[in-house]
Amino acid sequence: MEEDCCATQLIYGDGKFNAGGLDRFVKEVKLAECGISYGVVAIVGPQSSGKSALQNHLFTTQFANSRRSQTTNGIWIAKCVGIEPCTIAMDLEGADGRERGQDDTFKVQSTLFALAVSDIVLINIKGYSFFADGMLEKKLTWQEAYLKWSISEREIPLLETFFQVVMSFGIPRKTTLLFVIHDNAKPPFQHWHPGLRKFILNLLFSTALEKIWNEVPKPQAHKSTRFSDLFSEEVVVMSSYEEKEKFKEEVAQLRQRLSPGMLFAGYRRGLVPASGFSFSAQQIWKVIKENKDLDLPAHKVMVATVRCEEIANQIFNQLTYDTGWLALKEAVQTGPVQGFGQRLSSILSTYISKYDTEAIYFDSGAWYSKRQLLESKALDFVYPAHTTMLGHVRSKALEDFKVRLEQSLNEGRGFASYVRICTHSSMLEFDKGCADAALQQANWDASRVREKLQRDVDAHASYICSAKLLELIFNYEKQLSISLTGPVKSLLVTGGKDTWASIRKLLNHETEVAISKFSTVVADFELDKATIAKMLQHLRDYSRFSTVLNYDSDTTLRVWTGKEDITSITKDARSASMKFLSVMAAIRLDEKPDNIEKVLFSSLMDGAVIVSSSQDREIGASVDPLASSNWEEVSAKNTLITPVQCQSLWRQFKVETENSVTQAISSHVMAATGRCEGIANQKFSQLIFDEDWLALEEAVQIGPVQGFGKRLSSILSNYLSKYDTEATIYFDEGARNSKRQLLESKALDFVYPAYTTMLGHVRSKALKDFKVRLEQSLNKGRGFATYVCICTHSSMLEFDKGCADAAVIQANWDASRVREKLQRDIDAHASSVCSAKLSELNVNYEQQLSASLTGPVKTLLESGGKDTWASIRKLLNRETEVAISEFSTVVADFELDEATIAEMLQHLRDYSRNVVEKKAREEARKIMIHMKDRFSTVFNYDSDSTLRVWTGKEDITSITKDARSASMKLLSVMAAIRLDEKPDHIEKVLFSSLMDGDVTVSSSQDREIGASVDPLASSNWEEVSSKNTLITPVQCQSLWRQFIAEIENSVTQAISAHVMAATARFEEIAIQKFSQLILDEDWLALEEAVQIGPVQGFGKRLSSILSTYLSKYDTEATIYFDEGARNSKRQLLESKALDFVYPAYTTMLGHVHSKALVDFKVRLEQSLNKGEGFTLSVRTCTQSSILEFDKGCADVAIQQANWDASRVREKLQRDIDAHESSICSAKLLELNFNYERQLSASLTGPVEALLETGGKDTWGSIRKLLNRETEVAISKFSIAISDFELDKETIAKMLQHLRDYSRNVVEKVAREEATKIMIHMKDRFFRVFNCDSDSMPRVWTEKEDIRSITKDARSAALNLLSIMAAIRLDEKSDNIEKVLFSSLMDETVTVSSSQDRRIGASAYLLASSTWEEVSSKDILITPVQCKSLWGEFKTETESSVTEAILAQEAYKQSNNWLPPPWAIMVMVVHGFNQFMLLLK
Repeated sequence: MEEDCCATQLIYGDGKFNAGGLDRFVKEVKLAECGISYGVVAIVGPQSSGKSALQNHLFTTQFANSRRSQTTNGIWIAKCVGIEPCTIAMDLEGADGRERGQDDTFKVQSTLFALAVSDIVLINIKGYSFFADGMLEKKLTWQEAYLKWSISEREIPLLETFFQVVMSFGIPRKTTLLFVIHDNAKPPFQHWHPGLRKFILNLLFSTALEKIWNEVPKPQAHKSTRFSDLFSEEVVVMSSYEEKEKFKEEVAQLRQRLSPGMLFAGYRRGLVPASGFSFSAQQIWKVIKENKDLDLPAHKVMVATVRCEEIANQIFNQLTYDTGWLALKEAVQTGPVQGFGQRLSSILSTYISKYDTEAIYFDSGAWYSKRQLLESKALDFVYPAHTTMLGHVRSKALEDFKVRLEQSLNEGRGFASYVRICTHSSMLEFDKGCADAALQQANWDASRVREKLQRDVDAHASYICSAKLLELIFNYEKQLSISLTGPVKSLLVTGGKDTWASIRKLLNHETEVAISKFSTVVADFELDKATIAKMLQHLRDYSRFSTVLNYDSDTTLRVWTGKEDITSITKDARSASMKFLSVMAAIRLDEKPDNIEKVLFSSLMDGAVIVSSSQDREIGASVDPLASSNWEEVSAKNTLITPVQCQSLWRQFKVETENSVTQAISSHVMAATGRCEGIANQKFSQLIFDEDWLALEEAVQIGPVQGFGKRLSSILSNYLSKYDTEATIYFDEGARNSKRQLLESKALDFVYPAYTTMLGHVRSKALKDFKVRLEQSLNKGRGFATYVCICTHSSMLEFDKGCADAAVIQANWDASRVREKLQRDIDAHASSVCSAKLSELNVNYEQQLSASLTGPVKTLLESGGKDTWASIRKLLNRETEVAISEFSTVVADFELDEATIAEMLQHLRDYSRNVVEKKAREEARKIMIHMKDRFSTVFNYDSDSTLRVWTGKEDITSITKDARSASMKLLSVMAAIRLDEKPDHIEKVLFSSLMDGDVTVSSSQDREIGASVDPLASSNWEEVSSKNTLITPVQCQSLWRQFIAEIENSVTQAISAHVMAATARFEEIAIQKFSQLILDEDWLALEEAVQIGPVQGFGKRLSSILSTYLSKYDTEATIYFDEGARNSKRQLLESKALDFVYPAYTTMLGHVHSKALVDFKVRLEQSLNKGEGFTLSVRTCTQSSILEFDKGCADVAIQQANWDASRVREKLQRDIDAHESSICSAKLLELNFNYERQLSASLTGPVEALLETGGKDTWGSIRKLLNRETEVAISKFSIAISDFELDKETIAKMLQHLRDYSRNVVEKVAREEATKIMIHMKDRFFRVFNCDSDSMPRVWTEKEDIRSITKDARSAALNLLSIMAAIRLDEKSDNIEKVLFSSLMDETVTVSSSQDRRIGASAYLLASSTWEEVSSKDILITPVQCKSLWGEFKTETESSVTEAILAQEAYKQSNNWLPPPWAIMVMVVHGFNQFMLLLK
């Protein structure tokens, strides 16, 4: 046999499951690669009924078989050779074996196991001859005899076991029982018409099974269950094994029937994908052995969950090491990556698709759940890279904003508009970058990063705005100073009567001019009115104050030399300004006295000029007189500036004039500044090397430090106090305080990193505690949102406490950003946990919905009643609302927003709908089975559910029409999903198009149905969307034709009694017309012409000849006989005539084919000679030749036949493809040869060297070398072969060929080296025996232990023999070395020939031609050969040992002249002459 069936014992006789054997079987037959395209066929029956023999013939297996005693023990499995898709045969132990006595436990368990895992169960029965004997002896009727003896007493217990197991355990399938009956004798009806014989046997056998079924005790749930509800039975009658030729022919017919039609035509339920078959079978047997209830749907979910999780983990591990991902991750750490989102989405999609490919056939709930977990896990894994990418996008957008704004401002005015434009551009750029970084699989929100960018943009714009405004104010202050200083000085020098009036006029004019220009310029900044008003008032105050402050009483510009009383001068200047304010506070045209000036001076002027910020507090202590909106003695209409406004203006005035005062006193502190700065630098240098600070800094790098803020504050206070001590006694307070502030600021900047590190520790601890508390809280019960709030509050309090402990007294550092980061991390973790919990909850309710909907929907669809879809809709709505109600109650604990809850509830609704739709689609795929079951029920049973017996009184036409109508009704129900209550006309269209009211059994029915198929010539139903279409109109038409064809036989058998007499006469007329046809002159001439070459108009001429004889048949037959029989024989005549002329038709097609092929070759050669592209030339020439062939086929076509020329067309296509393939094959062969030579060169030498050295891990090194060189060659070969545009499968085969070739090279070298094993063994022996451990030649003194040395040398040689004994390229362990040493090495080294006898006594393990655990193809030296080689080796090395012994004895004889004892023994045994010969 070319293919091994790999027969394996699955379950031993003691009930032990052979898990290892099953795993090896799955691996050897490559079952895991089959997906769902595999089947299981089990055979049961009495002992010695020929079960194993039948399977061996039927499936080309190699089960042991015997005709007299038990051969099958337990359960065996094997691969059915030559059947595709992959089919597994299962052979069970005989049901009535006497070896188990009365114990039927294993029989029940094995039967249940077979039903649970098999698609079809064959029941082998021997004893068909009882029927004939009983009928003849007792003169019984056919039916009575068969009911009595058709199923013998041996088979009844087996069938009862089957029935009880199915009812007890609820096998979720309608099991097909295929009875195979062997007849040792020949009953009288064996020569009946095969169709009638099959009908009678099926009828009588069904009656017998019904009788057994009715007598079997039934549980309450199956009291009213009929046999046909759980089983569909078929009967096959076969000849005995003695009639070999006939038996083989019948086996071939049964094999064709089972391969693969019955296996894959819809009988399968609850299928487990092939990759999970091993695990599923083990779990099923475990449940059966433990005597538990076998819930196969739940078992399927369990298997799916385990396998899907394994697949998901495997895929995730592959993702983490994906080279594309690692390269992308590394690139994004460096900078932004173009197309980041698309590349990462592609990587994730690849691995998700891999998961779908491997897990798609498992339970949808488990598949989807684990898919979601895999996707979530993968997204969590890549999220850091995504956030890094967003950081790059944000940084780039911010940098571009700064550049654009700077460029825009350099071009001119319009600050606010430029800020808006640049901000808009940068935000658009950021959004574009986010879109480029977005992943298809995730809906991550970049709004926080966008908000951070917006804040950064706003901060930078605000900073630039402030800088520009300060620069602008400075310029106008400078302009005012220039425009006022000179004129005021001149006016004061002249000292005229109206000096101050002139100064006021000048002041007002210059101030208004400056303010006008300033207002125009500042309008570009689009500031609010209050801000602009303050800035304008500042300019007014500046212009007035500078005139008083900068000139003395002699109108001379002041020069600050240090002698001036700056405090007094400042007070006078402010008093002048206060005087001006009091004058402007009210209109005084009525000469009424007022106290405005007094109130202002008493409230706002305190007699001392205090420059520090405490001034505000001192003023604030006496502001009560100004806490009013009116002046006393002044009416409201004369009030210009209210008391409150005066108070506000004075404060603003003091702030804005502070700079001038500071400039005036700066000369007093310049000397002090240098000295204070030196002291500050000295103290800062001492601080950075302070031991306490260094210890604190080191500690905080390791972890959180208790009392960090207090310790750090103490250190800073120490150095600030030292500064105060040294600086106070020497220097001005202002300078001292300024430099003290700089020292403090510099010190705080220096220690700030340690502070941020400490905050990081506090944040990490708070986050960790949050996670722990949340997990502990959730383990206690429900209330997710509440627990999150409590744990968040606790963690934030803990963080605030840690921040307070880390706070430094000298600084007012803000920890809000770290706190916000902690809050974001907490929110992220809570969101992650929430998502996981919600996902788990969602999966549970999906499983609940699936369980509550699948079974009832299946039952409703199989029943196919009038209101099927209305009932399904009602069921769907009820179960969905129940689940949603429960789900809403549970999910309320999560306190989600209404939109999210609504989305989740809608998901559940969609899922429940999908469950119904999925089940509908599954049942639609089995529509043919349901239609045949419905037809069989209506056709074979009357209205009282009694089995029909065809007596001739029944109206077969009406019954057939009713049965077909019932099947048609079921087809219309299954044609589309109707969950939306929309009306449709599917049933009406099907009945009007496919049901014609006449029941015609002949093949002409197909043509009659075909006459009205126009409404079904579409792929869509009207009023039904494509997504709700289960079976298209075209498919309905095809299914109906198939259905009609498959039930034809049943109808034919029913009416065969009506037409038996007419059949013979019609057959005579048909034979007569056929005889006339074959001698027709026109036909003979046409046949002769077509043998020579193509005949123009062949089809038309032949159609005319056939029509003539069919018309003659109609003329003679119409006046005599029944139409049904007449049409039947007419069809047979037509079929026979067509079969007769078919060779001429095929010959004509051959001419058309040959001409098209020749034309293709000529055209292709011409195209290639012109230099056109090969693929394009092939495509063009192929299209031309195929068109030419189609035109020729149309001319050859015969009206009476619908012969399919597709095979010849395919043959033409194959010939064209072969011709095309031959052109590129030469190049591929040359390329393949070069790489084979390269592999041979790179492997042969190293493998020879490794085998000759014979190290400890010789074969491990060879495997490593083989893998490395093979992968290098394959990598190069893949690059070279990519230019040929071959399909993936071909490339894979060529790559596999290279792998096989490299393996063959190694095996060939190993076999060559094995032929030299004796040479290598002797070399190894002599190296160890004749040289010591230092590789020095031995000198045989009395100190050497020759026995031990000999043993070591032989052990080394034997180790080399064990290495060379077998090829070990598959990493399988073996016991070759152990067997050789235990069998060939003994404790003592005896040189005499008796040693061989002792070795032979213990070497029975080597009396075999194979090694255990090693396949025959991998054996280099068999055990027998090893034994023989060892004997030869010992003989050839014996002399060396003897010489060593003699040398040692010679050394000893220096003090003893007598011969040694061994020499005396040799002389006694062999004689003196032989002894001397040995010495020579």
